[in-house]
Amino acid sequence: MPCPDPIEKAARWLAENRGGMTRPIIPTLRDQFGLDFDDAIRASVLAAKIEYVEALPSERANQ
Repeated sequence: MPCPDPIEKAARWLAENRGGMTRPIIPTLRDQFGLDFDDAIRASVLAAKIEYVEALPSERANQ
């Protein structure tokens, strides 16, 4: 199985670790995942979407 897309990998990491961040997000993503500026921004946006979806109440909880 191929490695996940680096933007998706960075986004998933950020979605799981944003609360513990102690330094700016974009430089962290660039350093840790080797992303350029535009890809770090894309990863940050995707992380926000992931966090939003995961925060939604599940349909099972409403039944």
